Amino acid sequence: MQDDLERFKGSNLATEMENMSGTVQKQRSQPETLMGFSKNLKAQNQHLKERQDPLRKLVDRLNFQEKALVRYVRLNYDRNFIPYQTYNPPKQG
Repeated sequence: MQDDLERFKGSNLATEMENMSGTVQKQRSQPETLMGFSKNLKAQNQHLKERQDPLRKLVDRLNFQEKALVRYVRLNYDRNFIPYQTYNPPKQG
């Protein structure tokens, strides 16, 4: 390819080949850059998931405590309460 460039130096073909070579070099570096971004995003995603797990567990625990509290109050203070309604609210209709 280098011999061809020397032979056609100054022609449109040589200029196009040089431009194409520069373009190819840029395109080769782009996937490497994108892979770096991808690895960084994967690491950030993993970090966020790790931070989210304790919050999810806390929300589950709070929901369970809320159900237990509602059940306790209704069992002890609501004479018309039927226990299965705590988890299966009555259907209106």
